[in-house]
Amino acid sequence: MMGMGSGMMAGAWLGGLIFLLLAIAAAAAIVLLVRNRSHHATSVPSSPRELLAHRFARGEIDDEEYYLRLSALDATDTTSQPRRR
Repeated sequence: MMGMGSGMMAGAWLGGLIFLLLAIAAAAAIVLLVRNRSHHATSVPSSPRELLAHRFARGEIDDEEYYLRLSALDATDTTSQPRRR
């Protein structure tokens, strides 16, 4: 039984190393998920114009629909802010 002590010790080190690597990988995955989620949460457009511009930039709407909706927003705009085009 004394002769098997060194072999068991190497197995314990290897098991500990594998556990440590898995723990680090799990922590890195959690950090990446949180970063990705927080990035999407902060990129929400704050105004209808920004939302329209984002949809146009992503290709969800074509230029005709973009300008049609933009003119509809201009017609209903009750603020005194200058119009951006």
